[in-house]
Amino acid sequence: MTIGEEPATGDVSPLGETSGAKSATVVATLPNGMFRVAMPDGREMVAHAALDLRKAFTRLIAGDEVQVEVSPFDPCKARIVKLIKFRSSKPAPPISPYKRELS
Repeated sequence: MTIGEEPATGDVSPLGETSGAKSATVVATLPNGMFRVAMPDGREMVAHAALDLRKAFTRLIAGDEVQVEVSPFDPCKARIVKLIKFRSSKPAPPISPYKRELS
């Protein structure tokens, strides 16, 4: 980068890591609104729901596919930014009304 050139927005964090949402699967629900998520490469990390998900009363349960943003300061922590809708040609299995009830 030269003088006067603007940095690319959203591409690289101050520590040099790329920022962006990655897919993950919720493995377990932990106390205090935390979740254990598993990345496709096998890593597990602790994540919390972003404010948008909390305001929308989104209930996350084990097995849900989510998008997470990994913290550039601690690679073992993440923020859940989006619940990925179940996309399949066959209909989704019915979910018990007790599992997804609003609080």
